[in-house]
Amino acid sequence: RVREADEPHEADNKASAVPSQVPSLQSGGTLSTASSTPVVVRPKKPLLLGLTRKPSIIDTPASAPAPSALSWKMLLEHGEEAQQLQDVYDVEEAVRGKGSFGTVRIARLRSAPSVVRAVKAVSKRTLKEESIVRREIDVLRRLDHPCICRLTETFEDDRAIYLVMEFIDGRELFDEIVERGHLDEASAAHVMNQVFGALRYCHERRVIHRDLKPENVMVQKRTCVDGTAGGQAEELQVKLIDFGLAVICCSPSAKGRTGSSVAGSMDYMAPEARRGRSGAAADLWSCGVMLHVLLAGFMPEGEVLIGDQPLDFDQPQYSQLSSSARNLLLGLLKPDPTQRITAADAADHPWTRGSGMGGSPLRSSGPLIEALTDFQRSMKLRRAALTALAMQLTGQELERLREQFMLIDEDRNGRISKEELARSVAELAPVQGADEVKRWVESVFDAVDTDGSSEIEYTEWLS
Repeated sequence: RVREADEPHEADNKASAVPSQVPSLQSGGTLSTASSTPVVVRPKKPLLLGLTRKPSIIDTPASAPAPSALSWKMLLEHGEEAQQLQDVYDVEEAVRGKGSFGTVRIARLRSAPSVVRAVKAVSKRTLKEESIVRREIDVLRRLDHPCICRLTETFEDDRAIYLVMEFIDGRELFDEIVERGHLDEASAAHVMNQVFGALRYCHERRVIHRDLKPENVMVQKRTCVDGTAGGQAEELQVKLIDFGLAVICCSPSAKGRTGSSVAGSMDYMAPEARRGRSGAAADLWSCGVMLHVLLAGFMPEGEVLIGDQPLDFDQPQYSQLSSSARNLLLGLLKPDPTQRITAADAADHPWTRGSGMGGSPLRSSGPLIEALTDFQRSMKLRRAALTALAMQLTGQELERLREQFMLIDEDRNGRISKEELARSVAELAPVQGADEVKRWVESVFDAVDTDGSSEIEYTEWLS
């Protein structure tokens, strides 16, 4: 659907940008344009306030990265000869989901049927589709975070490229909002805490998502201990998905720009992104719109969405909103990207940090210290095998380790430092004195930090 618009006016510099040609509807309901050059127009009517699924505008990458060679992990898991998808996985015929360029099916590992994966198949019938999926693979291989859906491996034949992804037994955040109407502040803070942490991790690796919206956030319900009531409560675990529009920028700065293409979902798109000048700050604007939807249950008004006016908290629908939540929303929805808060700022905001993370699993995890010590003493080949096996973890064990990782990762940057590990295990370690704890942490890091980054990544922690 295309909004009606008046003719452009030269003096009108407060307007949204739309592609210069009428979009065409591709398979999967995705809008694409023949040209990415934006034209300034003034919409006749404000954007709809109702909450509906938003299509993404897709751009074409300038070049496609070359496919990576078969990793040692795949050799350990499947053997040197198994290079085709059907040799490794039993793939269901039923299609579980459809995207802009591909379909998603469920697959089970032949050697271990209890291991379930999601397989995204993207046709190679056009260079555009192939280049987009290769860019997505290049992006996903940079990311290893508990709140980002992991790419485990890829396969390729003459017809398609197959992305074998972590299977998420949950649903879209969009569906959660539709069912509940909106989330209370504590639940919303817990969700955004995880989103901001994952986004901070991405931006530090120069990855910009460019299409953040509730439809691209998967949530899983888990039962946790309610510290206030002494009983049990449900909380939502978050996984960011769909990095098909993500790009790798040349600058690690959160204010860096990605180029001059228009990509994303219009109602979640930052004002500068509508004009083809998006950077990492545009992801934070999208988070602001998403946070508004979480708390209010509807989209901000049209003039707010295009950056013409700030949120008006004097309206009755915002009467129950805390001052801290209002402050965060204003920081995220600043029209000027240079004034907008960063992902690190948002993750450290008092409203975000006030979210409860449930009971501390570290205090009930006796084998934690022994497991780290055992890994440190393992032979190098055994460590490699354990790293491969870590990719197959599912169920309660994966959930427990994920929660431990996020508790130890105090600054939410997606990595565990030596200082964070030392502080977290000091009370549990069977040693005496700060010096002995430090020596123990150093020895563990020498073994666990397999990539030499001086920090423990998520998969290294699972190993």
